[in-house]
Amino acid sequence: MGCAYFRSMDEKPDDITGLSRKDVRLIRRSWKLIQNKSLLIPTGAELFVRLFSAYPEMMDYFQTFNLRESPAETNQKLSEHALTFMNGINLYVTYIDDPELWVALLHKVAISHLERLVTTKDMERMASFFVKTLRSQLGSSFSVESERAWDRFFYFVNTIYAQVELQINGIIRKRSTQTISTKTSSRTVAP
Repeated sequence: MGCAYFRSMDEKPDDITGLSRKDVRLIRRSWKLIQNKSLLIPTGAELFVRLFSAYPEMMDYFQTFNLRESPAETNQKLSEHALTFMNGINLYVTYIDDPELWVALLHKVAISHLERLVTTKDMERMASFFVKTLRSQLGSSFSVESERAWDRFFYFVNTIYAQVELQINGIIRKRSTQTISTKTSSRTVAP
C-alpha cells in the first residue's frame, strides 16, 4: 500500500503548474542531456529554423537576423538568439519547483514578447517545434513520457502567456473605449 501511495504522489499534478513530480524529473533529465551534450545552441538554432520553415512570416519578429540572407549554420545572430532562448528555458526548468517565481518569470517574458506583437498562437507554434526539436536532438534518449511531460510544461507556459495577453488586450480595449467616449462626449453639444 505504501508503494502505491508514493506512486500516486509521484503522479499527482501540482495545483498551479499541472506538472507531476515525475514530469519534473523527466523534464530535468532530458534538459540535462541537452546541456551535457553541449546542444543548447544547436537545439535552439534548429528550433528556429524549423519554425521559420513552417511559418516564414514569424521571421518578421526578428529584425536582428535574416535567414533569407544568411544560412542558419553561419548566422551569428541566430546563434545568439538561440542561446538566449535556451537560457530562458533553463530558467524555467531551474524554477519549475517554485511555481510563484516561475509565473513571475513567465509574466515578464510574456509582456516583453507581447510588446513585439508575438501572440499566444505564435508561442504555441514555438512550443510544438521545441518538443519536436528535442526529439530530433536526443533521439532514443527522449521517451514518449518525456515528450508528454514537455507538452504539459509548455501547456502551462502558454496558459500563463494567454492570460497575460488577455489582460493586456483588456487594458487596451478599456483605454480605447475611454478615449472614444471622451472624444464623443467632448463633441456633444448641449441643447
